[in-house]
Amino acid sequence: MADPVLLRLPFSHFCRKAEWGLTQAGVAYSTVDVGLFTLRDVRRVNPEGTVPVLRDGDRLVVGASNVLAWADARRVVGPALYPAPLRAEVRAWEAWADATIGPVARREAYRALIADPRLARGHGLPFWSRTPAARRIYLGVLKTLKARRFEAADSAAMPVIVAHIQAQLAGKPFLFGNEPTAADVATAAMLEPLVVSAPERGYARLPGWSDAVGLMGRVRPATTTRTASRKMRSLDWTRFITASKLTPIEAAPALRCECGVPDWTKA
Repeated sequence: MADPVLLRLPFSHFCRKAEWGLTQAGVAYSTVDVGLFTLRDVRRVNPEGTVPVLRDGDRLVVGASNVLAWADARRVVGPALYPAPLRAEVRAWEAWADATIGPVARREAYRALIADPRLARGHGLPFWSRTPAARRIYLGVLKTLKARRFEAADSAAMPVIVAHIQAQLAGKPFLFGNEPTAADVATAAMLEPLVVSAPERGYARLPGWSDAVGLMGRVRPATTTRTASRKMRSLDWTRFITASKLTPIEAAPALRCECGVPDWTKA
C-alpha cells in the first residue's frame, strides 16, 4: 500500500505539527508542496483553504489535529499522542495551543521578517525570501492576516503564553508527564517560528522562555518518517480533488487558525 500523502506548505508550523505527529507515531508518509503563491489553490480540496491535508488513498484528513488523531489510531511505535487517561486534557491543551499560540506566532514571525528578511533562512525559506525585496511579500501577508489590529494584543499575549507553558511543565520533561503527547507536539510546533525571531521580538528575555525552547528541543524529531517530497503537480491535484469528492468536507471554522488563505480573524 502506498504511503499517505501530506499536502503542505513546507515552512508552515501547522504542517510541521502534522509531520512531527506522524513521526512520533512511526507512520511513513510522503509530501507534496504548495508555495505562498499557489496556496489559494488549496480551496479546491479544502473549503477553508488551509493546510495540512492528508490523502490516504481516496480519503482526505483535513487539519493538523485530525492528522494527529489519524496517526495515533495507526501508531506503529512511540508513546500515544492521545493517551486514554489524559485524552480530554491533551485535546483541550492542543486546541488552546492551535488557536492561541498559532496565530500569534505566525503574525510575530512575519513582523520579524519585515524587520530583518535574513531571518527567513532560519525558517527554511528560499534565497529570494531573505532579500530586502521580500519585505513587500511579508507586508502583504500581514495585511491579509489583518495583523495591525492584533499587534498590541500579540505583544501582551506572549508573556502569558510562555508563563502558562512554564507552569504546566513545572519541572516535568513534557506537559503531561514523562512522555510527549499531542499537546507537546502542538505547543512545540506552534512556538517554533518564534525561535528564530525571539531576540528580534524580545521573547528570549521572557521568564520561562528557556523552558519552552527546551520543550521544543525534546519534541522536534531529528529526522521525520517522510519517505519522499516534491512540488505539487497536476496529477497530485487531480488525486486530491477526486478524494475530496469522495470525502464530504464541510466548512470547519476551527481550521481557520491554520496556514492558508482564509479570514483568520473569524476563527
